Amino acid sequence: MKIIRIIVTDYQTNCYLISSLKNNTVIIDPGGDPELIIESIEKNNLVPKFIINTHGHVDHITANNLFSEKYKIPVYIHEAEKDFLNNNHFNMTDFAGVNYEPAKDIKFIKTGDVLNLDELEFKIFHTPGHTAGGITIQLDNQLFTGDTIFRDSVGRTDLPTGSFKVLENSIKDVIFKFPDNYIIYPGHGPDSTVIYEKENNPFIKIT
Repeated sequence: MKIIRIIVTDYQTNCYLISSLKNNTVIIDPGGDPELIIESIEKNNLVPKFIINTHGHVDHITANNLFSEKYKIPVYIHEAEKDFLNNNHFNMTDFAGVNYEPAKDIKFIKTGDVLNLDELEFKIFHTPGHTAGGITIQLDNQLFTGDTIFRDSVGRTDLPTGSFKVLENSIKDVIFKFPDNYIIYPGHGPDSTVIYEKENNPFIKIT
């Protein structure tokens, strides 16, 4: 397994390319700058098989349609994010002034679903709060958390369908239930671990 992180757009979004031993690849959150992502795909001889969005904001979904069409692959997103795909207020493309075209091949996922790619198992956990359909993706001892939690911070909750209480519960009841040594790969910023966030995140207090 190989994990490649590409930082895209002015929002500094982490787009991840995760490849199996056969170089088949999942694209997580292609939020923009598709030429950077394509360069990495071609340089590493990767074969994209599907896309996963951790949630439906502009900086995570903008290049969905381009990659879906280019590689003939589906986009997976939580069923509670359905309104984000076509609502430019919810997905914030109107605010960002981005030319956005929704992908056509959309598949909805939920907690308990597992997306398989060769030897890799991507397990889906619903972690709402930043948005109603935010997810965390577990792959072995790695958690791709989108904008639910960052190193020393959490996702903002003042946008459509956001709720700090819901976000807090998602972090405490889902992310913090994983083993302490699990690695957190967030939607923005550097990696972290479950134990580091338990002990240091100023927004989430363990009582």
